Amino acid sequence: MQNEDIAAALLADKAVLDADDIPNANQSVKCFSCGEQMTGVYCAACGQKNDDYRRSIFKLIFELIGSFTAIESRIWRTWGALIFKPGKVAREFADGARVKWSTPIRVFLALSIILLAFLSLTKTQLVSVDLNVLPKAGITKPHAELTNKDLKISGTVRFFQSQSQIDKQNKTRNFDLIEKWLSGGTGFYLTDTGAGFDINTDGDELNEAATQMEAAIAEEEKLRAARQARLDVLNDMLGETMTDDEREELQVLTAQLDERLDAGQRMNLNTAFIGIVRNPSAVNALIYKWLPRIMFLMMPITMFIGILFIRGRKNALLYDHLVHAAYIHSVAFFLVFLGVILMKVFPGDVVARALFVIMLIYLPLSLKRMFTRGWFKTIWASYGVGVLYAFTVTFIMAGVVVWQASKLTGGVG
Repeated sequence: MQNEDIAAALLADKAVLDADDIPNANQSVKCFSCGEQMTGVYCAACGQKNDDYRRSIFKLIFELIGSFTAIESRIWRTWGALIFKPGKVAREFADGARVKWSTPIRVFLALSIILLAFLSLTKTQLVSVDLNVLPKAGITKPHAELTNKDLKISGTVRFFQSQSQIDKQNKTRNFDLIEKWLSGGTGFYLTDTGAGFDINTDGDELNEAATQMEAAIAEEEKLRAARQARLDVLNDMLGETMTDDEREELQVLTAQLDERLDAGQRMNLNTAFIGIVRNPSAVNALIYKWLPRIMFLMMPITMFIGILFIRGRKNALLYDHLVHAAYIHSVAFFLVFLGVILMKVFPGDVVARALFVIMLIYLPLSLKRMFTRGWFKTIWASYGVGVLYAFTVTFIMAGVVVWQASKLTGGVG
């Protein structure tokens, strides 16, 4: 009987060693670290893997390739479900199926790296401005005599354009007239034409937004403050010795300095704007740099926004919202990546609108499977979260742009 027990134990040990792809010669029936009896590939007591890795480097390389193949299979399975079964991956991962699906953070980071590298290699500009200024119909004056009332400006905000496409369209643009219009200080207003956002002007409209944009540049105020400080010091030093005529002359010089400062600020703004129209890479580089960081920050923010609309029950805790938000952000990155590819075949504006519609459909489907609520509440929650999300991202991105612009112009930021 004792021999039978020993034989059974030996058979059990051999079964444990044979149950994996690791050579038996590199394994032990006792844990290498704590000495406990092994019941699988990993020690049940301390987690040590039952492998001493003492075999040729070539075998180890082949095993590593095999492990990558297994990981790759999980990645493809995850993306297939993410795209064609919205909400399935998030729901099952949140419910504990951690081995079946790639983790949301890993998927997000992988897509962000791939997307940014692809954008850089293809020199794709996510956002660009197509701007043109021409004399109005019937105006035959020489360009030097044209005023803003003689000019008509039109433009469109474009998406998913390569720099070569932007260079091609800019060859037909009259940048001398664009600069002339900008220097004239005429305002503009935006209208949605259905093909983009057009900029129109009749020479008489004052654009409050343009005034606010210039006022936002802190450089002017900084320079004015520095000049005033010097004038105050000069007044203190001269004191009673300054005559009325000298004081009046100083005021005239101060006014002239203010005019030059204003002209210089306008010129810098105009030059910067025209530079963005010609080559928006500086603005897009800012987007490439900060958008992934902002979207990573937005995952927990989206979690809290989501809980405002759907909460309670076992399947709608903060953790569930966080998992769902992470996968949704990954899908958004994938759509941008898809858009960069499709814009090689279709107009970028058309691609952008199509992807926006896809996201409008995808969000409710994903939330429906994730949280199993009624359709009315699901749609209300989807678009409510979407609106708050868009507002928050726009606010943060605008703050980043103003901060970076103030750093470049020497303003306080």
